[in-house]
Amino acid sequence: MDQSHSNKQDNNVIKAFVMTSGEPAGNIAYKTVVEDGVQKYGGLPIEVFYQIMSTKRMKNYTVDYIYSEEGESNYSMVVDKIAAGEYDIGIGVFNRNVEREKVVNFCAPFILDPNAVFHVETDNIMSVIQVTLQSVSKLIAILILLGIVAGIVIYFGNPGRMQRLELKSNRKFFLYSIIAGMAAMFGEMGLIADHATRSIKGLLTFFVIMLTAFIFVLIAQAKMTSALVDEKIGSKITKSNLPRTKMLGLEGYVPTSSVQDAGARVEIIKDATVDDIMKLYMKDTDNYAGVAISYCDGFPYLEQYPELFASLGFGIETGGYPINHSKIKLSEDINNGIIELLHGDIVKNLCKSYYGDVEGNPVCSL
Repeated sequence: MDQSHSNKQDNNVIKAFVMTSGEPAGNIAYKTVVEDGVQKYGGLPIEVFYQIMSTKRMKNYTVDYIYSEEGESNYSMVVDKIAAGEYDIGIGVFNRNVEREKVVNFCAPFILDPNAVFHVETDNIMSVIQVTLQSVSKLIAILILLGIVAGIVIYFGNPGRMQRLELKSNRKFFLYSIIAGMAAMFGEMGLIADHATRSIKGLLTFFVIMLTAFIFVLIAQAKMTSALVDEKIGSKITKSNLPRTKMLGLEGYVPTSSVQDAGARVEIIKDATVDDIMKLYMKDTDNYAGVAISYCDGFPYLEQYPELFASLGFGIETGGYPINHSKIKLSEDINNGIIELLHGDIVKNLCKSYYGDVEGNPVCSL
């Protein structure tokens, strides 16, 4: 009887291994305050876990927290220890893959974590021209066509210009009208304004063309500005334009493997942290193309290094807790707790408090 009661108590004790960082981060636990002699932690994974533990179904569990060394990044090693029974669950953004699913269970995902390359942008004049042309190529074609149409409108709608221009050839007036119309569409309004006749037809022709040109010039400028503004999230490095220079990556780390599988040359740094390889890269950006890590892991560095960019497009990993295969009841209870939090938008709101609500970024879309 006593032995059975003891076994039941042991089954309700969760040995939770917590990935920690020395700096505030969204994807990993970090120290916040001490309350009643107990060190508290922030970070999305542990805050979600706190919320799960506060649900009614978890009231019979107690948690024995074991904390990693700050900056620990070998998630695969932790998964192996959970599989061996050293821990019951891992608290962090653990990415799911086929190899890991063979040895542990994964809870329902609470975050989507894009694989990314963090790098310094080094635009030259040719790349600027290329980006500009790509952003407005269709609009340029439209402006040319509108310019021709505007020229025809001038030719037939305001023939009095021919006399004011002292042109005696209809052919020359037609060509002049086409040139004036196209010039207006690209922002040069002088040819339209200078020789308009002082009549209702002339004023109407002038007004319609000027208004159309003004609107399309603003659109073109907006598109070019949008394309050339240095965005923090984009696809400046993609699978189709991988640099020849090596990137830096971590051992036993899914995002590094995913970027490597896409064809990138990656130098694996053993026994290092994300912070280690980021600092190494920022000191030697000439010899390395970037750092192959997850978006969530690299997110804090976008503020720390204003010149840093995140290129996505290398797949998206689901982030969740790995759980020992034998802890079936624990897996069910954790999953039900996550589903409850997801339905109440608690997870989404917690996620946005760390990562914001960035358009085109799927991190907090669950």
